[in-house]
Amino acid sequence: MSRENVEIVRQCIEAFQHGRFDRAVELWDTECEWMPAMAGAVEDEIYRGQAALRRYFDELLQSFSEVRLHGVEFRRVGNRLLVLYTLSVRGRDSGVAVEQPGGAVSPRSSLRSRGAGGSCDRGRCFRYSEADWAGPRIEYVFADGPEPGSFVGRAGLVQAMRGLFGALEDFRNAAEEYRELDAARVLVLTRLSGRGKTSGVQITHLGAEVFEIHNRTVTKIVAYWDRDLAFADLGLEE
Repeated sequence: MSRENVEIVRQCIEAFQHGRFDRAVELWDTECEWMPAMAGAVEDEIYRGQAALRRYFDELLQSFSEVRLHGVEFRRVGNRLLVLYTLSVRGRDSGVAVEQPGGAVSPRSSLRSRGAGGSCDRGRCFRYSEADWAGPRIEYVFADGPEPGSFVGRAGLVQAMRGLFGALEDFRNAAEEYRELDAARVLVLTRLSGRGKTSGVQITHLGAEVFEIHNRTVTKIVAYWDRDLAFADLGLEE
């Protein structure tokens, strides 16, 4: 991996940072491939070609009013390039700010020459939290709350989270305590807070979540808005 190739990726990131998306797309090959973290993990979606890459940027900005990369670090790994960063976004509808570490990696031979310069050919984005912690058939259950129900699969998990962020502004779900129930279950006591997007009413709940874990992956999560109900279902005392 030459310094010239690293510079190509650096220019692409800088163009993205400054909102120069057309320039960022130009730095990619006409037959490029890009697999973003969420779409790649949940829907196995790959954006192919410059037009598709530009569409990805447009879709990203439809969901988030702010998208920033911080602490960008480049590492050469053989003939591949690993880019590490901290991603900061703010939901366009919810206003919720989220920050988490992540990165992108170029597969082998993913940077190639184009005239006097060069272009990005392929890349995949990932999140540190994406390490297969959720089983492919994970079940997410709302045991109570405004809309009890269940969602299946990683796509269902994303849908459940979007429902929360869509209904509440400044949504927070902070873990207060972890309790091991048995070899396969962990109880997490949570404090949920947010403000109704329509009503503007501020809400705070002492909730709980029960994680079922098998072979080091989470297979089921049962979420409770009412912590007392969780204790009752589990036969526990506070």
